[in-house]
Amino acid sequence: MIPALEHLVSKLSLEISPVRCIISDYFFFWTQDVADKFGIPRIVLWPGSTAWTTIEYHIPELIAGGHKLVADESVVGIIKGLGPLHQADVPLYLQADDHLWAEYSVQRVPYIRKASCVLVNSFYDLEPEASDFMAAELRKGGTEFLSVGPMFLLDEQTSEIGPTNVVLRNEDGECLRWLDKQEKASVLYISFGSIAVVTVEQFEELAVGLEAIGKPFLWVLRPELLIGNPVEKYKEFCERTSKQGFTVSWAPQLRVLKHPSIAAHLSHCGWNSVLESISNGVPLMCWPWGAEQNTNAKLVIHDWKIGAGFARGANGLIGRGDIEKTLREVMDGERGKQMKDTVEVLKCKARKAVESGGRSAASLDDFLKGLSSQ
Repeated sequence: MIPALEHLVSKLSLEISPVRCIISDYFFFWTQDVADKFGIPRIVLWPGSTAWTTIEYHIPELIAGGHKLVADESVVGIIKGLGPLHQADVPLYLQADDHLWAEYSVQRVPYIRKASCVLVNSFYDLEPEASDFMAAELRKGGTEFLSVGPMFLLDEQTSEIGPTNVVLRNEDGECLRWLDKQEKASVLYISFGSIAVVTVEQFEELAVGLEAIGKPFLWVLRPELLIGNPVEKYKEFCERTSKQGFTVSWAPQLRVLKHPSIAAHLSHCGWNSVLESISNGVPLMCWPWGAEQNTNAKLVIHDWKIGAGFARGANGLIGRGDIEKTLREVMDGERGKQMKDTVEVLKCKARKAVESGGRSAASLDDFLKGLSSQ
């Protein structure tokens, strides 16, 4: 991949104009070597939370201190900018038995100190302590650390048609017309993202819990969501709940979360989904599946107090009773009202951050001015 990128940079510089910088995902640390070869800055784009950057940054230190990255209730250590972190809250990919991803982290971290700048898709008021730590830490080596999110709101600021999704699949806009017919703040939106899967047994537990509360729901049921793709199970559920809910294979999520009928979002807690829910004032019910989604869920539930989680049994299954209890608590209970009040405050802060003069907008403007002056 390095030769291919070197060829592209050379070709662009010769045929169009000199390449000013390389902007690359944090995980593509090898792009720093290409930037160094051409004498241009590398900009790290971090699509996740600031908390996640802080955890990754500390992985070499934690491993050197003898901490084992496996899930239990003991404290890993004090992550500067975050405070105590339980091992169960360490990103799931770092808890793998073969430790391969942890080794990759140790390999990646030194490269973040070589970058010219790190752009994070978060906003300062959401994660001030982690932002302050990373900014001060990286500044020692001359690397800027800037919170410039929520980045999807930057598009909303400049687009005449409002927020737009990066379309991964064909969206079913009919769900928006169904939402128009529902009462304000009455609908539970359910989406497990683009790659998560669930067992048939878990699907049935969730289905029973949904039917028990009797609330209207909009559920993104991708064809491959259920392991084994049991068509009959989908069909039976959809027929049984046709008067209660609406199912689609893919939804225009930004427009769904902005719709006034949405009351809460049951989510896999991918960072984009978390940010989009916060920015639209929608409380979350957290069902993390992989990657750093468990870390995001910890932030949502315990740090920001804008969501609730589910209790897994010894077999990893979330039972219908706990599902029903949590759904009622968030949709109808006092705790749900408190979450709504809190997330509305964060919504205002998120939107203010990307407005003209807002902290994220100003940081991005300063970054672009600095880049254009080189």
